[in-house]
Amino acid sequence: MNKALMLSLAAFSAVSQFSVTGINLVTAQTPYTMVCRGTGNMKSYYSQKSNFNQLDIYFSKATKGSGQSSLKAGNCAWVDRGISNNEPSKLRWEPKQFDDSTISLLKSVRSDKLFYIRTYNVEGSYFKIVKLGF
Repeated sequence: MNKALMLSLAAFSAVSQFSVTGINLVTAQTPYTMVCRGTGNMKSYYSQKSNFNQLDIYFSKATKGSGQSSLKAGNCAWVDRGISNNEPSKLRWEPKQFDDSTISLLKSVRSDKLFYIRTYNVEGSYFKIVKLGF
């Protein structure tokens, strides 16, 4: 192989790796802390199939952040602001199996206590829960 072709291929490889890395950084989702208070009109629906489990939780959107005012029953908010109108009002937890964390989440939905989650917005459709805290 001639030297010019080898340099071109090396340059293309470096640019391709940079582009792929750039795409991964852009599409990666960063989870943020959301705070919720159970009961109220908060509803949960659990689906179990042979290869997946899914818990959907519907909540009311708080207009202020959880650090700015107390949450009403059934509401969720970001720590620093309320949930905006263009954000979903559904949380989704996808555990590998129905386990203690899922039971704790269901109990939190049915109690008047605060619970904390790390979540990110999935295409405006729902907030995917990636970490639970009670």
